[in-house]
Amino acid sequence: MPLLAIVLLIATWASAMPVKNPNHSLIWQISGNGLTKKSYLFGTIHLICRNDFVWNKHMKKSFNASEKICFEMDLDDRQTMIDAAMGFIDTSGKLLSDYFSKEEYKIVKKFIKDSLDIDPVLLLKATPVALENQISMLSVGCANAIAYEDSLLYMAKKRKKEVWGLESAKEQIDVLTGLSNEDAAKEVLEDIKGLAANRAEYSMLVNTYKHQDIETLYTLIVKENAIDIAPLLDNRNAKWISRMDSMMAKNAVFFAVGAGHLWGEKGLITLLTQKGYTVEPVKE
Repeated sequence: MPLLAIVLLIATWASAMPVKNPNHSLIWQISGNGLTKKSYLFGTIHLICRNDFVWNKHMKKSFNASEKICFEMDLDDRQTMIDAAMGFIDTSGKLLSDYFSKEEYKIVKKFIKDSLDIDPVLLLKATPVALENQISMLSVGCANAIAYEDSLLYMAKKRKKEVWGLESAKEQIDVLTGLSNEDAAKEVLEDIKGLAANRAEYSMLVNTYKHQDIETLYTLIVKENAIDIAPLLDNRNAKWISRMDSMMAKNAVFFAVGAGHLWGEKGLITLLTQKGYTVEPVKE
């Protein structure tokens, strides 16, 4: 499965799989460095089958203890969501069909209609990155897939917790539009031909996620590296740290970001530790 698809992805609540390694955790506590209140860092996977949804007592307790909920973007802001949607419209003057040969676009057009159940005309002005995002959702392989962000946003609203974002829709879209549409078009064709294989790979990612093994999850993402991961992960992590600093200064914040952002030498856990914070998995 192409890295782009993984990044665009990565009322039944399933318990997490047994965790043997104490450092295997999706939820991490942030303290020290002058903080008067503890904050939390939670790794999400953007789309998952309902029966695979991981939400244990540690996560629930950390969420309830937080005053603010912070996603990659402010999902509670209507304009942010409009801007995000508009960012997938191709402004280069090209149509989606222009990125493919005539024979290739016949395959793409049929897939859009038959597998995505979308009128191809509606995606004619979409970027190949946008189409790749749509196709990646099929890798989940179930009809009852849910998004962590949607579930956490629902809980935040129910508990009247203010929702923040680490970056604007424009910043996130700029990252995606900075990717090569030509490369994305190639990935679209690969995904159409290899949907079964993509589902198997995504199943492996989900299993790793359920075991809360963020180190292996990060390794799998890097292993699939067909494009430079720095704009998608490393650069954004570095940008987020100063913003997290400001947010945590006076508030207990529950940060919910893609699990791929947590681990690695340039991951959020390492960067926060280097800033002087104590970052440790939440335990009993």
